[in-house]
Amino acid sequence: MKKVVSGSICAIIVVGCMSASVAIAGPRMLKIDASGSTRDTTQRKNVKQEPVLSDPISETSPDLTAPVDSSTDTVSNAEPLPTSDYIVTTSPTYTPAQIGWNGRQWRVNSVATKYADQQHSIQRSAEWKRLRFEVRKSDPASETKVDKRRSELSGSVYGDPTRLAQGVSLWGGFSTLQHAWADPQGMLSTYGIVFGQIHMGSKVGGSPALAFRRKDDGRFRITTRGEFDNAGSVRYEAPLSFDEVHDVVYNIVLHPTAGRLRVWVDNVMVVDVPKASIGHSAGDSYWNVGVYAPGGVTSPVSLELANHVYPGTASLLDRTTQRPSWPRD
Repeated sequence: MKKVVSGSICAIIVVGCMSASVAIAGPRMLKIDASGSTRDTTQRKNVKQEPVLSDPISETSPDLTAPVDSSTDTVSNAEPLPTSDYIVTTSPTYTPAQIGWNGRQWRVNSVATKYADQQHSIQRSAEWKRLRFEVRKSDPASETKVDKRRSELSGSVYGDPTRLAQGVSLWGGFSTLQHAWADPQGMLSTYGIVFGQIHMGSKVGGSPALAFRRKDDGRFRITTRGEFDNAGSVRYEAPLSFDEVHDVVYNIVLHPTAGRLRVWVDNVMVVDVPKASIGHSAGDSYWNVGVYAPGGVTSPVSLELANHVYPGTASLLDRTTQRPSWPRD
């Protein structure tokens, strides 16, 4: 894995964003459309090419022109696929609108809180050490946009005004097991998924201050956005294997001009941005985790989550060299 220090984008959930493209290593293009999402349009026909943004992804980034099989590319220290059973969170018909997990309360962003027969949406292990999230094409639309699918836990809890501090070094982490997509060709017509994000709140809206993503082609992408980087920046992009456990640790300072981001994946540092606009002075930021598919899915998308640490001031530096084991409960 190699670092990417900058590269402008317009991240997934920006509303009303201008269309544009980013040139990357040869003829491959990332299209940013009116939805604010980016999609690789390299081999698609009849796609209008828009003007290229001024900040291309650094030439130190991975070679994006080479063919990639994201189902087999992996880092050397990924953990093998575990096997386990999960228990539904519906009680008895619907998942509660708020649940307790991992030492805190969470708001549930899922159609399972409103519709019956959505037992697949959020499931838990026997001792709540692991959660499983899944969205399907057949799910009821989670919001007004017909294609959106969402199965998330949100740190924005009704009645609790607590938000992430700005100008403070925050550490977070999680282990994730993401299952291969049954229809990778069909997923190319979507915007991929977001599986972890620091949302800036309703006062600011738009795309997240920090987002961990799977693109439509399955590649792993990390993006940021700030008050003075409204279009957003791609900080890292590379293949990441499915069906193996990966551990992610991040250290972030939310600040409109002096933000910072460091990210380690499986004990390898992949992002080190010392000073950038990450976050907003008017932001009420909080962390969401799970599966968010802004452009829908063509086949089930599921992932498992464990060893989760909500962003806080306690350092996780030790975890960047010694990853936790995957729970077997």
